[in-house]
Amino acid sequence: MFYPRCAAGLKTLLSCLRCVQVTEVVHTPARGQLRCHYVIHTVGPVWSVNSDKARCTILLQKTVENVLDYAHRILHATCIALPAISTG
Repeated sequence: MFYPRCAAGLKTLLSCLRCVQVTEVVHTPARGQLRCHYVIHTVGPVWSVNSDKARCTILLQKTVENVLDYAHRILHATCIALPAISTG
């Protein structure tokens, strides 16, 4: 789990501040010099030497699917940049 942080400022951050579980998705409005309307926050699985690789793979796939579904269904996004997830 993680707590979202964003460059949009404390007020925006507090509007979405809650614990986000693996595969869950939240968003904040983009502010400042960002060239987008929203910043999507998500959490992927934690990979380690002792991780169940099959379970982590399924969770990572579900995380990406959830982000794409959320962007389309909730934000009506027509374009998305998806950075690396679960890279440490």
